[in-house]
Amino acid sequence: MIEFIIHAQAGKGKAANVRTQIEHKLDLMNVEYTFHQTAKAGHATFIAEQLCKSGAKTIVAVGGDGTAHEVLNGLTNFENVTFGLIPCGTGNDFASAIGIPDDSMKALDIVLKNHSEYVDYFQCGDVRGLNIMGTGIDVDILRHYESKKHPTKFQYFKSLIHCLCHFKPYELTVLDDNGKEQHKSAFIACACNGKQFGGGIKMCPSAIPTDGALDVIIVSALPKRKIPAALVKLMKGKIRMLNETEYLRTKRLRLKGLYNIQVDGEIYENHTFDVSIVSNKLKMFI
Repeated sequence: MIEFIIHAQAGKGKAANVRTQIEHKLDLMNVEYTFHQTAKAGHATFIAEQLCKSGAKTIVAVGGDGTAHEVLNGLTNFENVTFGLIPCGTGNDFASAIGIPDDSMKALDIVLKNHSEYVDYFQCGDVRGLNIMGTGIDVDILRHYESKKHPTKFQYFKSLIHCLCHFKPYELTVLDDNGKEQHKSAFIACACNGKQFGGGIKMCPSAIPTDGALDVIIVSALPKRKIPAALVKLMKGKIRMLNETEYLRTKRLRLKGLYNIQVDGEIYENHTFDVSIVSNKLKMFI
């Protein structure tokens, strides 16, 4: 039995059409399945929790990064459940990172082949994430983007430009493994499991979601005259080439205090930033 959790409005309604295609194919193949449709924010997490309690073994998110994020946070019996993803949202960044195609039927074929591997995720307090977690300008971009009536990838890029022009650096205190503090005035600090965000903006092309490590990018505050060149490097996936960029690979990143953070594109207010990678626990169809 395949349990699908679908955000029907994902991808400006694309998910509803994808559901019809999936149902048609599985009916022809005589494959047992059930669709569970979300009704509000956080509902996918609740549905996933209930399915795990009932003994479900195959749970597939149908939607974008937000739907996948919610389902991940509802999984409880990792030893018995395999997680699938059929990307059809506005941004499908984590699906891209693990090689799941945008073509919904090809993504369904991956699930039907029943081949799974362990994929890393990260844990920050009581929140799990698959793709990228950060604080700084990425939070401001999301807020500006979500304020628009018709969010699109192009609108995300416009929000990026707007926030770059008006951004005030965040004051961060980074803690090393011994608790030693290092103060930074930064544009952004993010821990990457996936490679990109915002529907294709390559924050860290070298990140691999199966290598047991977080790729950390911290970009110090830039003078305005350097912003255009920094934007070009970001769009080309070369933000690490900036002199103001600090890069490291680690299993844990800690910032002192509380921050407004984004995890897989979902904003959490006044949250701790103590994030660790989790390996060999989450099984996914990839």
